[in-house]
Amino acid sequence: MSSDKTAAPKQAPAFPPFAFGTDWMKSLSDTPLQLCDEMLSFTAKRLRAQADHMQSLAKCRNPSELLERQTAFFRGAMEDYASEATKSAKLMQDATQLPPQA
Repeated sequence: MSSDKTAAPKQAPAFPPFAFGTDWMKSLSDTPLQLCDEMLSFTAKRLRAQADHMQSLAKCRNPSELLERQTAFFRGAMEDYASEATKSAKLMQDATQLPPQA
């Protein structure tokens, strides 16, 4: 057994050599940024809606009008939150989906 002291030591690859490549790792690393952007956009949208709602309530002339506007606001909020949950789930699903193998 002879050892060659001049040979460079082998280094492990940065990522394990998967059959499907490492493209999925890039999309996974972008996901937190995409989710953060989505959450901040959603928060801004809901804050604007709440401010508009407060202005709308100030213009109410009777309890019936107040109830109608409150109902519309809460209905819109529920729709927005459901839509946001779907968008966030889709971002996570896309990030964790492996590309098809050849």
